[in-house]
Amino acid sequence: MYALRDPAQTHSEPDRFFLDPAVRASSDLNALVFRLRKSGPSRGFRDRWFRDERGAHALYAPHPTGAPELEQRFPPSLRLYCLRYDRILIAGHGGLKTTATFQDDPALNAAVADLEAFDTRLQARLELGDVWYDHDDYGHPTLGGDLDFAPDDIP
Repeated sequence: MYALRDPAQTHSEPDRFFLDPAVRASSDLNALVFRLRKSGPSRGFRDRWFRDERGAHALYAPHPTGAPELEQRFPPSLRLYCLRYDRILIAGHGGLKTTATFQDDPALNAAVADLEAFDTRLQARLELGDVWYDHDDYGHPTLGGDLDFAPDDIP
C-alpha cells in the first residue's frame, strides 16, 4: 500500500484520516481497518469493498446487518478514498459522509479531487516511463521509479 503525503503536512493523508477525532469515534472504524488489513497485494483488493466515486474508490466498512446487497446500496458513512491499480492500493484521505452525496461535502469532494489530480500525474509518469510497475521479492506488485510528486508536477 502506498500513501499520499502533502509536503506541507506532517502526516500522510491516511494518517490524517486515522488521526481525525470524528473517524476515531466512528463505530465503523474497526470494521474498516479489518477490511484494509484483510486486503493486500497477495489477495488483491476486493471490488465489493469499494465504491467507485468519480475518479476514486471509497473503502468502507461492512453494513451493520452483514447483508452484502444492503452494503452496496447503503454503505456505512466512514470512507477512506483510494486509487486501485490491479493489486496496488494508493491511500488518500476521507472521513464521515454526512451528506446525500460526497460531492455535497467539501472535505470528501476535496479528497476525491486530490486523488483524481494525483492519478492524472501518475498516469503521465507511467506513459513517460518515469514510473513503472514492478514486483518485490515475494512477487507482490510495486511501483518503481520516481515516486516523489511535487504539487507543481506535470501535468
